[in-house]
Amino acid sequence: MNKTILAFDTNIWLYLIKPEFLPILETLIWYVDKGEIEIIINDIIITEWERNKETNIKRVCESIKQEYISAMRLSAFIENDEERQKYTEILSHYKKEEERLKHAKMGVKKVERLLQKCTNIVASESQKLYIANLAINKKPPFSNNKNNFNDALIIRNIAESITRRIINEGPALPYKYDLIYVSNNLKDFIDSETNEIYTELLEGCERLRIISIKDLTHALNIKDELIEDFDEWLEHMVEMHAELEAEIMRGK
Repeated sequence: MNKTILAFDTNIWLYLIKPEFLPILETLIWYVDKGEIEIIINDIIITEWERNKETNIKRVCESIKQEYISAMRLSAFIENDEERQKYTEILSHYKKEEERLKHAKMGVKKVERLLQKCTNIVASESQKLYIANLAINKKPPFSNNKNNFNDALIIRNIAESITRRIINEGPALPYKYDLIYVSNNLKDFIDSETNEIYTELLEGCERLRIISIKDLTHALNIKDELIEDFDEWLEHMVEMHAELEAEIMRGK
């Protein structure tokens, strides 16, 4: 692997529809087009995106409407008539519902443009069974009785996929992380004692260097972070080589 890979949960993708996320969305598209980042998605994310898309378009329309109302109220405080007129003319683009709908759908098109540029993988039956067993046995992240099945499956699926790439291509050295996972629901998957994703979710993916964060801007800021020093990099490479040699000897 020649770069750190990014992955987002479904909620992050749905948030990107909102107008306030347009700058970060366009930044992501620019980085992907330049080949400077790779974003990985799977069939679960696509299914949930399609299922929730229309509902989120309506929410964005309502959000734009409320912002329009608030902005119009502020116009009363503009004393200069010419400046007030220019201000209200700009806001007039958001007055009609069809205009608000147009802006909301524009955000959807931009997100779908980015989705089409992502690496798309499919969750396997064995991965679904693995997560189902965790749920049945009330193991983390299901010990809190919350229904986290799809979110847990997304993490497991992506973690296994990147781990296989590490085995075949090597880790994303000299970068610090192989995978940056962005989610607003980290507390459901993070062990409070280690502040890392539950080991039960990542069993068999121990060589994966993953960090979980909430903020997309932070993800872009740390994607190019390097490992601490050359000695650490060299030590990691030696350990990886020894592990691969041992697996070959065991016939894996």
